[in-house]
This record gives sequence, structure tokens and C-alpha cells, in this order.
Amino acid sequence: MPTLTHNLDPSSAKTEDDYHRLLIRWFQFGVFTPIFRVHGAGTHTEIWNFGNQTSSVINRSAITLRYRLLPYVYSGFWRVEMTGYTMQRALAFDHSADAGVRDVADAYMFGPSLLVTPIVSAGDTGTATTREVNFPQGAWVDFHTGQDRLRVRRNGRWEY
Repeated sequence: MPTLTHNLDPSSAKTEDDYHRLLIRWFQFGVFTPIFRVHGAGTHTEIWNFGNQTSSVINRSAITLRYRLLPYVYSGFWRVEMTGYTMQRALAFDHSADAGVRDVADAYMFGPSLLVTPIVSAGDTGTATTREVNFPQGAWVDFHTGQDRLRVRRNGRWEY
């Protein structure tokens, strides 16, 4: 299966605050999936209907990034069509020699170059903003800063 997708649907939230936090996380995760769409049958799913604060966070952290990645995503889909490539893969597919990533279930490669590690747990207070990442061995570039001298040791920690 070369692609998967999901509905951006925070309907499982128990409170209004949880709804907005979950909606933001769904959008942030959706950026790194081949098909990025909001679920809604008979509901208003336009971004401006989510409230000013939530809409602002979604615009800054997800939609702007998705537009920045469109050439990358389109190139990936071209590769899927032409070669049977898979846009999303478990880390072990690309890093089979690294035993440290074989059992990582909540991170994946998106296209040939992006390691995606979404925050999938709300944390104790429901507001998790960080997580631990087990990077495969090799050289990695920080997408946001462009710093290209990062190396990863066997235990997955950044080494400068």
C-alpha cells in the first residue's frame, strides 16, 4: 500500500479545550500524510469555524508547512505512480541495519527524506509539546533550522 490517510476528526474529545488541542494535533499530523483533508459530514469544517486561537495555530503550524511541502509531496506521488514507491514507511524499511528503530511504532519516514515523529500522547496534563525520538543512525538535518552537522549515536541522542 503506497499511501494511507485519515480523517482530521477530533470528535472523540471530551471537552471543548480537548477538542481544540486534538484538532491542532490532527492537522499537524495530517501535514505529513499524502492526503490532507478535514472530515465532516454536514458540519462546517472551514478553518475559520474553529475559533481565532485554534485557527491561528493551525495556520502557523500546519497549513503553511503543508503548502511549503507540496512540491515534495507531489514528487513523492509521481514516484508512487511511476515506480510503486511507498510515501510512508516504518523506519525499519529504510534503516534495516539499525536495531534501535526496528520496534519504533509511532514514527515513520515520509517520502525519501523526512522522519516524522508525531506527538501521539496528550501527556499528564493533556498539553504535551515534546517527545523523545529514537533517530536512526546517520546524519540528520533539522528541518526548521537547516543545521546540517547533526550526527546520531547508536542510542538515538543528538551528537554535535
